[in-house]
Amino acid sequence: MFNKKLFICLLVGSALFSLTSVFADEVKSNSSGEVLMQKLQKVISAPVPILPEKEKTGRFNLPAEKEVENSSAVASCAVDNALLEELKELVLDIEKAKEVNNTQLVERLEKKMQILKEEINERQTNCLRKLSKAISTKIPLKKSVEKVLPKLEQGEATRVTSQSALFCEKEKDIQKKIQYYKGLIALGQEKLKAKGYASKEEVAKIIKELNEEMAKVHLRCVNPPREVPEQPTAQPMPLIKPIAPSHAKDIVSYYKEKVSDVMSKKMSVDEQIKQLKNLRESIDGMIKELIRSKKTMKYSDIKPLVKRVVITPGKIQADQVTVETPEKKNIEVSISGKDNSISVDKDEVVIGKIKKAKAIAPVRVDNGKVMVGNGEVKVTPEEVIKKVKAGLEANVELNVNEKNNQPVYSVRDIQPKRIFGIIPIKVRREVEVDATQVGGKILKVKKPWWSFLAF
Repeated sequence: MFNKKLFICLLVGSALFSLTSVFADEVKSNSSGEVLMQKLQKVISAPVPILPEKEKTGRFNLPAEKEVENSSAVASCAVDNALLEELKELVLDIEKAKEVNNTQLVERLEKKMQILKEEINERQTNCLRKLSKAISTKIPLKKSVEKVLPKLEQGEATRVTSQSALFCEKEKDIQKKIQYYKGLIALGQEKLKAKGYASKEEVAKIIKELNEEMAKVHLRCVNPPREVPEQPTAQPMPLIKPIAPSHAKDIVSYYKEKVSDVMSKKMSVDEQIKQLKNLRESIDGMIKELIRSKKTMKYSDIKPLVKRVVITPGKIQADQVTVETPEKKNIEVSISGKDNSISVDKDEVVIGKIKKAKAIAPVRVDNGKVMVGNGEVKVTPEEVIKKVKAGLEANVELNVNEKNNQPVYSVRDIQPKRIFGIIPIKVRREVEVDATQVGGKILKVKKPWWSFLAF
């Protein structure tokens, strides 16, 4: 009888023997494989590391105007958000201590700054070491030499071209921005103020900075750097300064890279504080322009840059940055894990996407939490309307107010009823709902004294 298992084993064994023989002959024909291995080692040193497909689009890319992840090796190894916030607060504390001539506090804070610097440098050094090691071992040695070499050679040939294309694309984006700001200058003073700009000189300054940055980008576009390192490296191309940024991620990546650069240099604490302060002023300018130029933005995007956003009619204050809002703007937030928004214009602040709750008291977003007074808003306007079983939608008035330093929803509506179940009548009602409890809790219901007769 035909033995199927035996036949398969013989077939597999024959195939393995053939492959082994071919590889052995190939190695012998190349002086024991030395020629091929030398060629392989030479191409391994090419400047472009072979990365998995999921990483190729994220690493080593320049900031783009499309919503693309603006990460790089240094962005991956740069200061994390927690350390970035701690460093920012520390610089502010040192400045305040100096203003009141508290020398002992200044000394303690400067020592803390030194410890923080060492921690940042140690983290970055370890991260870059691991990243460099990972890059140097990305080549799949189990693959045949013939399959590996063409890919590496192709990467070496296209690195400069791809870098140049990115800079040229960035140059086009900057040109579009310049045209946009030139259009703003052409507006009358009143229309310009409606866009949030105090004067044409302010816009002209942005255009000047954009032209200067475009000149630098143009040089990299037409004359890309051709020097290549002898070994694979984790160091990325420097990020372009995001003047008039389109996305908060561009500012975050630039800020982290620059902070890492300042903290890695050997200089006095005073000089470091000065440079960090100047950098923060530059970042604040970028944040201000981002808020002015965007009709809608996500708080989660600016959270690494801004701890607190206070929203009042006609104004958004993001930490030290203040932006006038004569036109409507939306900030997308989360309330108890549900997507929601806060809109603001010159007259009012409103919480809610579908159902709208007018904010009577100032609203702020603090570390991702929507706050009124000292309490967190944990109930959406939609949930409040459902909770109180509001009457006709056209007659519902919904507000968010502050009561005993806590947020409270106030619902006023008109409900159609019948006295004794016969005579039609409209009953006005006012309901207060605790906004600090998930799902909401009814605190008080106010009705006319005779409402018990209507049902």
